[in-house]
Amino acid sequence: MSDANHLISAPIMEENSLIWPIRSPWPDWFPPIYVHSPYGFYNHLGARYPRDPDVGLAKYAGESADEQDEAFEAAERVVAHYIRKESLQGIAKNLCGKRTYVLSPVKPTYPLGNVLAYHFAGVIAQELDLLLGDGVFQFPRMKRDRTSSFWKRLANPVEFFCDPDRDISDVIESGADYIIADDVLTYGGTLCGLRSFIERAGGRVICMTALVGMPEHFERSCLEGLSKRDQGRYVNSIFGYPPGEFPIAVSDSTLLGLRSYQDQIPLGFFEELLGYGIESFTEREASHLLQKLSQWGSRFSLERFREGIIRARCTGDAG
Repeated sequence: MSDANHLISAPIMEENSLIWPIRSPWPDWFPPIYVHSPYGFYNHLGARYPRDPDVGLAKYAGESADEQDEAFEAAERVVAHYIRKESLQGIAKNLCGKRTYVLSPVKPTYPLGNVLAYHFAGVIAQELDLLLGDGVFQFPRMKRDRTSSFWKRLANPVEFFCDPDRDISDVIESGADYIIADDVLTYGGTLCGLRSFIERAGGRVICMTALVGMPEHFERSCLEGLSKRDQGRYVNSIFGYPPGEFPIAVSDSTLLGLRSYQDQIPLGFFEELLGYGIESFTEREASHLLQKLSQWGSRFSLERFREGIIRARCTGDAG
């Protein structure tokens, strides 16, 4: 490994706090992510996430006690409207009888801002009789919940650190199992970053879940002819098979597709540029990149790709 890659890969240690900006490759056994409701369409209870006023209240808690109380109450209603018992049953299949925590990504300003993911994690823990983890924070590099740009998300990986007032061993229990819970699944980069942090601190991530999300490469044309109520239901494999289960770890077939471009992309290119290789991509990231490479064809160049990543880093919003 080159010195540059070593520096990219090494954890940053400040007193008792750890920051790891990189990811780990996926184990062969890693299960799909369990998504409870579709994003943008009516779900099994007739609720529609982007149009739900409680979502905004739960994601932007203010400074006053009243505003925070309002946000927590809104988060409780949102989770109740979008959580799905079948997804809970899917998560439960991965439990191994060990001490298991449910952990969600939160900003250092918590309980200001988004309280939805943490409340969702709490409900998962309560429903499955598990422990609720805390003390891990998402470094505020970019407002990821306000952009769906593939390039901005790929170029600005999520970093995590533990509560500086606590030892890392008090935040992540070595040898324990972990379930990662987030409110929205986009490309899965946040989940990947948190998994890497947990496992490098001694825990083991056994599965992931998101309150809402859609299949990769989803197109509205798939739903033509369905009623509004049917659009949001998990029918005809439109929203995953089994329902609500989407691949999160990069698949062998997608890896094979990316490796077919090795004559154009030298070994170690992504490690140098991003700090991790394609084995650490999510299936959504890898398949989207494969689609882009196919579209570019002979127009692809390493410099163009590198410049796109650098440009996306420079235009990423801090927050």
